[in-house]
Amino acid sequence: MTGDSVVRIGVPRGWEQVTDPVPGVGLLMAARRRPASGVLPSMAVAAAPLTPGQTRAECLTALRAELTGGLDDAEVEDEDAFELDGGPVDYLRLSHRDEDRHLVSEVWLWWTDGLAWSVSATVDRRDYPAWCDVFEEVAATFDPERSHLAA
Repeated sequence: MTGDSVVRIGVPRGWEQVTDPVPGVGLLMAARRRPASGVLPSMAVAAAPLTPGQTRAECLTALRAELTGGLDDAEVEDEDAFELDGGPVDYLRLSHRDEDRHLVSEVWLWWTDGLAWSVSATVDRRDYPAWCDVFEEVAATFDPERSHLAA
């Protein structure tokens, strides 16, 4: 079923896309070719309402706890905050496992209009060097101000 979400982001050529796969996720996209590792490189764009009065730092702490608590053997490997197109963006890179696979996930976060937008990417650790630049380039194209989730 096609949803009503509008997600302004560059999608890599040849990637499959699913709009509104689950509530809160506006777009899921994945490479069509599976690397030798067996893990399909994928990305998702999601948004969640911010808790009124909660600071950005508190939101990041809650997200970090949710991610590390919800993923097997999760550990934050890198964290950063920077400006992109004049607005603040936060970044997390996590290692985690899915059964016997070692995965890396990257998450970029924008805070706008009462929403926390995330662009996340996941790949097998062995494939990460081949995909990290692609993930970063795609995340840099995201426009949270011109995106919205289905009502």
